[in-house]
Amino acid sequence: MELCYIWVEKFRNIENQNINLSTEFRFVYNPVSRELSMTKNPTYLPEFFGKRIANITGIIGQNASGKTNLLELMIYLAGEGTTKINGSFLVVIKEPSGEYHGFYHQMEEPVGGIRFSPYQNNILDFDTVYISNVFDGRRHNFGKETKDLSTNNLINNKFRENFHTLYNFEIQQQIRFINHPKFATLEDAEKRINNNSVVNFNPTHIRISSPTWGVLLEKSRKFDAIVLQHELKAPSLLDTCRWFRRNMVKKTMTDENALLYFTAFLVYIDFLINLVSDEGIKDRQILISQLNKLLEGLLFRSSPKMQIEDLYAFIVKRFSIDVDKKFAHEFERFRFLFDMDQYRFSNVIRQEQGKNSSRKVEFLINYNSKIGSFIRDYLEVVYTNTLSYSFEWEGISSGHKAYISLFSRFHNYYQRRRSKRGTILICMDEGDLYFHPKWQTEFLYKLVTILPEILTDERIQIVLSTHSPFLVSDLPYQNLLFLKKENSGNTVVMANKEAEKRTFGGNIGELYEDAFFLDNAIISQFAFEKISSLVDRVRETDGKNISEEDLLLIDMIGESLIRNKLKSIVYGENPR
Repeated sequence: MELCYIWVEKFRNIENQNINLSTEFRFVYNPVSRELSMTKNPTYLPEFFGKRIANITGIIGQNASGKTNLLELMIYLAGEGTTKINGSFLVVIKEPSGEYHGFYHQMEEPVGGIRFSPYQNNILDFDTVYISNVFDGRRHNFGKETKDLSTNNLINNKFRENFHTLYNFEIQQQIRFINHPKFATLEDAEKRINNNSVVNFNPTHIRISSPTWGVLLEKSRKFDAIVLQHELKAPSLLDTCRWFRRNMVKKTMTDENALLYFTAFLVYIDFLINLVSDEGIKDRQILISQLNKLLEGLLFRSSPKMQIEDLYAFIVKRFSIDVDKKFAHEFERFRFLFDMDQYRFSNVIRQEQGKNSSRKVEFLINYNSKIGSFIRDYLEVVYTNTLSYSFEWEGISSGHKAYISLFSRFHNYYQRRRSKRGTILICMDEGDLYFHPKWQTEFLYKLVTILPEILTDERIQIVLSTHSPFLVSDLPYQNLLFLKKENSGNTVVMANKEAEKRTFGGNIGELYEDAFFLDNAIISQFAFEKISSLVDRVRETDGKNISEEDLLLIDMIGESLIRNKLKSIVYGENPR
């Protein structure tokens, strides 16, 4: 199935507009005659983007012209148009059989050469995905049929988890993607782009950072206060943390052991703090019996010979076994502790960062599948997110990180999706945002190469907004929607007549000026002001008595036509 055309009476600042997504036909609806006309595109090329890509449409135009509104309109129409859109609308789709089918709502049945049916929610056979790198706090009220993979949703999801939690979730899904065979498709695409030269998309290292000591001590202090409030007999967790900090900074401890000891300790106190939290205390008597064994590891303070190795042994053996006995439903979660000794890594570098309460411990480790499993299993255990590690990839560029983030979101979605329908409609709002220009030139190629490998056995339709002229150069004119904002504030969708402009493989400079409505601004504003003032000074003096600074400025101008014209005025017909 393919979403081909939309006419909407009114949606936000979009009013009475024809929105063509098809490259095979151009549709126009006349609300007066109720006629839907369709004109064959003589330059239509089937399977232009490959067998699995149904179509790609780029949305470009001025700022605030309604690009995001248009993407949201498509998402609502694919799932819940009657509840999200007030007023009349018409949708045309292309069935897998090749037949075109129209759906109308709150209007008389249109007339034309295709079959029409009344629109109902979820009648269109699409799985819809929304993804965006934009981070502006915007909330999208999408229904359950739409998977929101946007950064805004990552930060502002409905459960209101903190950023640290959600970032760690991102790390988990990135690790799953990196460890999955599908990750090779990203590496292969990069090699083809770079003429089969060796390209490493795998991170070489990962940096693991502990919470600050100030956070650990404050959480422990609150734990002691709750225990005291409920008249529970327990050693001081605050004293334990202070003791642990003194032992952790010993230089005699190997960095490999320091990582294991710190990890086990974080999981241990995280469990205890969650257990006695306001949500954790359900039955005081049961809690007392549970704490008798679980807090036993804190009793080491009574023995001056007790070492940090002894606390570690207690946590990974006796504590994890006791969790199995008293919290049977939790044991699979805490098997990570019981199996901790298998995670002994070589070449771990331990560092201390920060001062006083902001001081924390960092571990730099060579990345491989084993450390990936360690991190993934660790994050499955953590309850209290402010007590967990944070992670950062090292050894790859920001562009590599961005691509890993992008495709890992799709990979995680596809592995976990509930419904499997005929087509995945991907609405991508500025997906190439924050990319270096080189990465922008490769963006569409990687989408059409990698997405079919990740989203297997599905047809894919992509609609994406952009401010990048490189993406415009990758798309034929009939695959583009040009939006313009009227003085009234309404959006105008300009007709994509196939002969009007040849954008595919077009000149980047011209596309930037034409496609993004730059009003003939072929250079940036600061340079324009500088050069305009310089031209005025040269004209006023007819090129005589020009300062040394102005001569240097003339020679700096990159546009040869302007530079040589100014030089001809200053130096005569034969500029230097």
